[in-house]
Amino acid sequence: MSLIAKELISDTITAVDLNDKGDKILSMMNIFQVRHLPIVKDQKLINIIDEDDILVNGFDKKTSEYNLRDNKVFVNENCHIFNIIDRLAKNDLSIIPVVDEEGNYLGCIAQQDIFQYFGDIFSFEFPGSIIELTIPVRDYSLQQISHIVESENASIIGLMINDENPKDAFMDVIIKLNKKNISGIISAFERYEYKIKASYSSENYSLDTLKERYDALMHYLNV
Repeated sequence: MSLIAKELISDTITAVDLNDKGDKILSMMNIFQVRHLPIVKDQKLINIIDEDDILVNGFDKKTSEYNLRDNKVFVNENCHIFNIIDRLAKNDLSIIPVVDEEGNYLGCIAQQDIFQYFGDIFSFEFPGSIIELTIPVRDYSLQQISHIVESENASIIGLMINDENPKDAFMDVIIKLNKKNISGIISAFERYEYKIKASYSSENYSLDTLKERYDALMHYLNV
């Protein structure tokens, strides 16, 4: 699985045209299960329309006739997933448009797809726990991390690294474990002088509860 925006683009969500009317746009939002849609003209991102823009101003107007606030939020095609989450959260968006280096619109990423992504990468359907470590880049060793976990009779079933900024001396390593009681694992990491940034248990994760875990994850990531 990729952590880059261009690999996470939805293959179903379509953009809004300047001539589309409000009732059509609301219908599209309902079908795609989103609250926002990108407005695109000649392959360039114009803005993002919010369902409230339509509900407040009427259904019979064209997109070009709505008095929209400036909401041209987007990410570059090579943007890391942690920055994607950051943009979604800070702007309270249900989608985020993706553009290439020339500013051409490539598609968008849905918040719900991010939920699904984390569900897949961290195997939320399996009980266990998640630990987030902050490690000096020079000291990162997957072999040592695995050894510490396995010494406590547990296994790593998912791992994500946030090392997007090459100038940063530290990296975040988030690991999903197949063990619920992780007090011994945390103690072991601390003996090896690892910094525990966050930890929490998970039982029977599903998409119905993933939103709660997503919010918790962003709190842990300080976005």
